Amino acid sequence: MAQHKRYMPTLTRLVVFLALIAALIYGAMYALANFIKPDQHEIAVEIPASSLHPVPIAPAVPDQPSRE
Repeated sequence: MAQHKRYMPTLTRLVVFLALIAALIYGAMYALANFIKPDQHEIAVEIPASSLHPVPIAPAVPDQPSRE
């Protein structure tokens, strides 16, 4: 009698593999979001005035009398 090998089809194997990879990534993101607390500290960065681009401000419009 011929022995028939039972094997998982290629497409099913691919889908299962991709689902496992997605589950690992999701689990890692969940663990990072819920179990790791970031260190909070103040950061001060000095920016030289020469590297800033000044924004021109329009001059104020004088009040005009109303014509009534």
